[in-house]
Amino acid sequence: MKKTTRVIALAVHTVNSFYRGVIRGISRRVHDHADWRVLFVRAQASVSTRRILSNVDAVITHIDQQEWCEFLIRTGIPTVNIDAVLPGLPMPRLNLDDRFIGQMAAEHFSSRGIRRFGFFGQNDLLFSQEREKAFRAAVQSIGGDLQVFDARGRQDLGPRTSLSDTFLRLCDWLRSLEYPIGLLAPWDFWALEVIEACRQLKLRVPEDVSILGVDNDELYCSVSDPSLSSVIVPAEAVGVEAVNQVERLIRERRTTLEHDILLPPIGIATRRSTDFLAIEDADVLAALNFIRDNLHRPIQVPDVLRAVSISRRSLERKVWDAVGITLGAVLRRSRLDRAKQLLVESDLPITAVSRRTGYTDLRHIELAFRQSLGVTPSAFRRNANGISPQT
Repeated sequence: MKKTTRVIALAVHTVNSFYRGVIRGISRRVHDHADWRVLFVRAQASVSTRRILSNVDAVITHIDQQEWCEFLIRTGIPTVNIDAVLPGLPMPRLNLDDRFIGQMAAEHFSSRGIRRFGFFGQNDLLFSQEREKAFRAAVQSIGGDLQVFDARGRQDLGPRTSLSDTFLRLCDWLRSLEYPIGLLAPWDFWALEVIEACRQLKLRVPEDVSILGVDNDELYCSVSDPSLSSVIVPAEAVGVEAVNQVERLIRERRTTLEHDILLPPIGIATRRSTDFLAIEDADVLAALNFIRDNLHRPIQVPDVLRAVSISRRSLERKVWDAVGITLGAVLRRSRLDRAKQLLVESDLPITAVSRRTGYTDLRHIELAFRQSLGVTPSAFRRNANGISPQT
């Protein structure tokens, strides 16, 4: 008997790297099925869209309009929502775990000695709400203070021009802050807006304002001046999981997910916009710079002590006061973060990643990943890129 072709409708933005990554993951997973194909449609509640959807088996979509959500529910077609824009939708989402994004951002800044924190978002959008909430909780847990700029009410999500009311209010807000400050923008586009405002105000990035975005959009991060540090998100893994959930919905004759499925971020790609240590103590600054510059070597705490020429007890106390963790923890975290970034952003073999990050052999890098993340380096790379173990 001839197998029936499955048709999956994609109504997904292509305007930023997250959605494009999701589409890549969907494409790769769909290609595992010789009898499946993808059909692009507009996310629009119309008669023509209803006619198109009458011939598909499932829909994977962003939902940024209430009308579109209600339209999809009425069709009764299995649907996976991969968006986090509208709060309070009756349809669960497959997206990112914003709790970990907020925590990761706070740790990134605090490890650089920053004790003042800012957030530039738009509180009428779900992803911005959730990332602000998580960032605030993480900042409060380390005794920090958070200042928030809310750009709610804007008609679109992209950067503003220098003459817009929102941009002028942002400039006023930035002038009112105390520096140095670590600022999280929950989307790389918005981080560029903050960088431009700082340029016009003659605020130094990262010395006055360290800026971190989310999505690690290669185009925006590289064209930014200075280059933008950003949270790396598992966009392709979201796409792969979307197809997995479509399979399950069809098999179980369901129309939507029963609950949210949220994937954690992968790490942070550190670039110039946060490459700054807000630390006055010369010994701590020397120790952290030594670690950063020598991660390719198998350095340990005694090597740091020899470079700084201070007793271990004194340096440990100073490091704890400055960044809130031990010297050994700084070394382990820095090495692990560098390894994670190489695994995501390069095709280097695990052995080469191990050598470039100061792990003495494969056994040590695997032990570090298992202890910190619960997975091997190979599994971390597969998960980050949305590749199942069988592929």
